[in-house]
Amino acid sequence: MRSKKKIIIDIMCGKCSLAQYWTTVDPRCTVICIDRRDREDALEHIPQHIRARIRYVQMDAIDLDYAKLKDIVWQQCSSQMHEVYHVHASPDCTTLSSAHSAHSAYRLPDGTVNRDWPQWKQAIADRHDRVMNRVLKTINTAAEKHKNLLCTIENPVALFQLQPMVQRMQKQKGWRLLETNYCKAAIDRFDGGKPWTMKPTHILLHGGEQDLRLPLCNRDCKYRFPDEDGKPGLHRYAIRIDERSAQGQKKAEGGMRYAIPSGLFHTIVESHEKHLCSQAGPKPKVIACEACVACVWGMLVGPACAAR
Repeated sequence: MRSKKKIIIDIMCGKCSLAQYWTTVDPRCTVICIDRRDREDALEHIPQHIRARIRYVQMDAIDLDYAKLKDIVWQQCSSQMHEVYHVHASPDCTTLSSAHSAHSAYRLPDGTVNRDWPQWKQAIADRHDRVMNRVLKTINTAAEKHKNLLCTIENPVALFQLQPMVQRMQKQKGWRLLETNYCKAAIDRFDGGKPWTMKPTHILLHGGEQDLRLPLCNRDCKYRFPDEDGKPGLHRYAIRIDERSAQGQKKAEGGMRYAIPSGLFHTIVESHEKHLCSQAGPKPKVIACEACVACVWGMLVGPACAAR
């Protein structure tokens, strides 16, 4: 088991879902959050006593590349990229979403920008593509240089998986595209009491166990209406509400439209820890001291891995 302090990076961090997870499970970690929104807006849901462990960098991700990311890690943590444990990104899904109607969509069914729409609308989608491709290229470069780096890129199930850069990365060693539902990925320890939607989501993943499968809802989660007449109840909250929605179903509002359940990150991180332990073999290169074991006991690493 490795005892080194973890450095986490969240690109296009939004409301800092990743920081909320990591600062909960690891009191020693440092999270670098990158976004173009104001700091106070991004950290709105982060308690004041935790904010000292977050390094917020306000910048437009369109200006990001691997060299710049290296500089940020050095400036914020006096560390090198090989010391980073987890890099995550949540590219803007506005123009990639399936929640649009035929009249509000930005793209064609194949994921390309609809060139019949007004120029202003095309410009929004084109910019989103440039930013997404820049971020994915940066993360892909980091993963190529650091094979044990955990990388996660999140976007709703829609047109994200049709984008050329996403498809190219899937074909590279160590990368795969997994699907999950937020309602099923949520874990009470972290996410209890929140109105999670089903929200089908793709995670472009580098790291973790090769056979990792993320939780999927088969209309069997606890965020639904009660079953009736042998039919499974629908979800109480949804991203989109229209005339076809169930009676009483409510639209997810505010931050819950974009929040990522910490349980999802926890499932991925646990799998990555097991993957790293299996790579270490019977004689791991680094052994954690007793104090470090006590620090993380019961959090990320199970007893089997902690005993290595």
